[in-house]
Formats: sequence, C-alpha cells, structure tokens
Amino acid sequence: MPDETSDWHIRPYEPGDERQIVALFERVFGRPMSEAHWRWKVGSQPAPVANVWLIVRDGQVLAQYACVPTGFWLDGREALVMVGVDAMVDPAWRRRGLWTALVRHAQAAWAEAGIAFVLGLPNENWGRRHHARGWESLFGLRWHVRPLQPVRLALRRLRARRPIALGPVAAAWNGFWNRRLASPAGIELVSVTQADEAFDALWRAARPDLAFAVVRDRRWVQWRFLDAPDSDYALFLARRAGQPVGYAACAIREGPGGRLATIADLFALPGDEAARLGLLRGVLDALIAQGADAVAALAIPGSARAALLRRAGFLLNWATFDVRAAALQPDWPGAR
Repeated sequence: MPDETSDWHIRPYEPGDERQIVALFERVFGRPMSEAHWRWKVGSQPAPVANVWLIVRDGQVLAQYACVPTGFWLDGREALVMVGVDAMVDPAWRRRGLWTALVRHAQAAWAEAGIAFVLGLPNENWGRRHHARGWESLFGLRWHVRPLQPVRLALRRLRARRPIALGPVAAAWNGFWNRRLASPAGIELVSVTQADEAFDALWRAARPDLAFAVVRDRRWVQWRFLDAPDSDYALFLARRAGQPVGYAACAIREGPGGRLATIADLFALPGDEAARLGLLRGVLDALIAQGADAVAALAIPGSARAALLRRAGFLLNWATFDVRAAALQPDWPGAR
C-alpha cells in the first residue's frame, strides 16, 4: 500500500514518458498500447498548450489526463477543444485525490489558453466524478451491430466443428438487407489512400448547415484514418457529377469472436440522403467481399443515423455510453 503522505506533483508530458504511460495503460485497462499509437493519438496534433498532463512521484507516472486538440465547428465559427481519450490512475493510487487534482489543474491551463470546452467519455476511472466539475451530458452513443455471416457467428458461439455450406445462407441474408439500401443513381464511390483537396471542398460545402461537429477537413481525415498506426482503415469518397458529397472510413479487426468490422465514420452533406445510402451500401459490399463476420457502427439513439442503420439490418446493440462536456469559456454554445 503506497504511503498516502508521499509527495507527488503535476507536470505536462515530456519526451520519453511514453514508456511509462503505455505500461500504465496496460495496468489500468488490461490491454496493450504501443508507444507509436500513443504518440499518434495524443502527440501529433498542434495546440497552444500542453494536452497531456501527468502526476509523477519519484520519476514514476501515477496518472494521466490526455486529450486530443481538435477543431470543432460551433454555430458558424471554428474553435479548438480538447477531446479526452485516456484518463487513468494507477490502481494502487486510486481514491487519494490524484484524479480530481489532475483534472482541476489541466482544465485551468486549457481555459487560460482559450480552449472552448472538453469532451469526455466516462470510464471506470471517473467513478462518480463525471457528475461534478461542471460536466454535463450532451448525448448518448450506442453501438449498432449487423451480422454479415450469421451462421458462421452462431457456429463459433456454439463451438461447432461440423462443416456447413455458409455461402448461400450469407448471400440470402445480406441480399435481403442490401435490397433495402438500393444504391442511388449517380453516386460513385472511390477508394482513396491520401486525403486531398476533395475533403476540404466537402467540408466547406457541409459546414454552413452544421451547428456542432468535428472539423472534417483533409488534415483531420488524413490523421484520424490514414495515418493511424495499428489500424488499417479503408477510406471511401462519394462523388456525384464529379463533386464530393461524403466519405466513409472502416476497418476489420481479427478477434477471438471472428472478423469484426467497424464503420468509424460515415459523413455526408447534410440532407443528402442519397449520398448516405450510397456510402453505407458501398461500405457494406466492401466488407462482405473482404469476409467480415459482423460490422458495428455508432449512432445516437433515436437519431436519423440510428434509423438508417436499423433499416440496413443493424439490429443488435452493444452498450450505450454517455458523451459529456465541461465548458471552459463562458460563451460556450455546445449545450444548445
């Protein structure tokens, strides 16, 4: 049991801290993270103030509060916000006030630098503290899942070894749901490996009709999907008459339960239902062709996105989690 009177202090990240930080991540969350992934996630985006704060004692990292500096479009203007990604305290040092002190210190520094607000997804380290310190609930997010190989998934769950002809069953299943997403005429999907000016043009066309959204320009798309280590994202751009109308990003991960695909983003011009349909249908066709067993996507419960996913056969749900925000400036418009 650590000495409760032990001296610790708060400081920003310093080069070389990654080794201890990823070790702390594995102790807290029970899964590994590479140093390259940590540097990409929280160390590669420009910010006017430190975005990673640590509690350190005798050179040992005891806690981390890390956020990604992210451009947000808020009521017709762009603002820089902090998006929380890894909040963690060493299990041996919990319930000693470290997390409260760390959040208070980091948010004071960000507020002084003009950061508009902080977004967070509460995890087990937050305890009851996500109800305090000005955190307010914005909306829920729920994972929606569509099996693409239902028989194969069932056999894995039952640990069956008897060979069964899976192709006809999967083809009939996917054909039924895909007919509900008839590809609209005039929508062309192309696979891209480098985000170019088309993504800037898409963002400029979309933002006048948005009130609260991540700035999805080419720089952000390139960083978020194509530069991500440990993840092999496929990126699709939708065009109509040569003009960009949307994009989608997806990836497949091998796991003990099979090949699970994730649609990480599906973005189209506001009100362009044909572009959304074309993107979703094209991504599903690509994932089926690549042999994915199931596909998951996030949506706000009760939203148009959730209705589209249900229409496409995303009938299973995983846990819903809460997106919360802490305002750092008095004129923050996010609550609306």
